[in-house]
Amino acid sequence: MGKKRKKRQTNNYRKSKAVPAEDFLNDFMDDNFSFIAGYTAGGAPYGVTWEEAGIDSSLAFEEKVRLYDKLIERDLMMQGDTKKTIYLAGGCFWGMQKFLEQFDGIIETTVGYANGDKSNPTYEEVCNDSGHAETVKIIYNDRVLPTEKLLQYFFMAIDPTSINRQGGDTGIQYRTGIYYEDESLIDPITEAYRSEQDKYDEPLAVELRKLQNFFPAEDYHQGYLDKNPGGYCHISPQLMKIGGKEYKRE
Repeated sequence: MGKKRKKRQTNNYRKSKAVPAEDFLNDFMDDNFSFIAGYTAGGAPYGVTWEEAGIDSSLAFEEKVRLYDKLIERDLMMQGDTKKTIYLAGGCFWGMQKFLEQFDGIIETTVGYANGDKSNPTYEEVCNDSGHAETVKIIYNDRVLPTEKLLQYFFMAIDPTSINRQGGDTGIQYRTGIYYEDESLIDPITEAYRSEQDKYDEPLAVELRKLQNFFPAEDYHQGYLDKNPGGYCHISPQLMKIGGKEYKRE
């Protein structure tokens, strides 16, 4: 067995496969060791292979640990009352999705069409004034990324005084908006909105209203800029790096 790495506390709340004590190295992960190991809350040893955790064992050790920690973080964020959902319209949804996913606390995003009269519109219908706004549905951990902070980032990526236009995109589908279903979000949304309004003499053009409806966009729009790195985006490349990491869809 290879040289042991620094002892670390492994996460013992992830569902794992029990193995005999002689088959794992307690509380260590090693370049040449195929198990993530530790103890259950009751003191019993456990271990899971990288493959069982959904991680390619051929990756560098540091990358395997990073991916495993990300899985654990995601598991934690899916628990409890801290999971919130908000809908943000900020121009072309390709760029807004990519921009938002760089921040810790974001659990899941889906691009779609919000607050129009027609059910399940196509992209072509939305581009021909169906009345929907290109919108990103965001599920996030309010403990890790408070609503006010999330909206501060949102305002950084848009021109909040522009009507039906962001970057080179014009039309009603590119209007900006903050939409909610959960009424517990009203106070933090209102506070963030007022804080942003104080920066301008003219009124903000950002809609602030309860969600009327939301329809997920076609599959090819989901994670579009990860699939097409050279695709058009109205948000500057510099803003895509302010979260301290460059997001890569797994």
